[in-house]
Amino acid sequence: MFLFSVLSSFVEQAESISLYQDCANTLSIGDIFKKYNQGRGELPVVKQWWVEGAVKVHIPDDFRLVLEPKRNGTGFTSVQAKLKDGSIVKGKFAIKLAPPPSIYFLNKGKMVKDTLDFETYKSELLVIKLSPDQEFREFFPQDARYKLQDAKLVIRKGGEEVFSEILQKYQLDLSSLKLEKGSTLEITFDKVLRSNYRGDVYPVTNMPNKPYQIHFK
Repeated sequence: MFLFSVLSSFVEQAESISLYQDCANTLSIGDIFKKYNQGRGELPVVKQWWVEGAVKVHIPDDFRLVLEPKRNGTGFTSVQAKLKDGSIVKGKFAIKLAPPPSIYFLNKGKMVKDTLDFETYKSELLVIKLSPDQEFREFFPQDARYKLQDAKLVIRKGGEEVFSEILQKYQLDLSSLKLEKGSTLEITFDKVLRSNYRGDVYPVTNMPNKPYQIHFK
């Protein structure tokens, strides 16, 4: 979960929480307010925020801070909040890459498995879908937009390469490819891009380093 009381989690040592690099992470001192509340229904005011190793993007109110961490030498960023009563709340957070998208192949809206009947699919349209991690998309919808930049398509028969091309589109007309019964369609995604909430574009460097294969029996 990412709309969280991050700082209080670190103070209480409840669990380790990471921030995503080049994304809008919302931090809150949330639950720690209870320590200062004392049943009066009052919330402390954050007088000042200090942030190290990250870009301070926005302070929507006294209780939240939106950060866009950049990768630094240690892979961590530190946050401190000075409250109205003079006390200091501290948090140290690991920075990690946004999760890569999952790759799916669709035909007529249905997911295609890794083995297909050649006679049924030889003239069909194959659609490539880049699907963000579900939890990441739920909490970072504006940071979970992916685009295919470059992929390599290879057709193999008997283990030998018989055809290859650079792919920059999401739809494949299988009838236009040199497919035969017993062929294997292999796609390696060399460059996938991610756009964040500000419209900045970054290469996805943590894509699985493996080809996706579809066998035509």
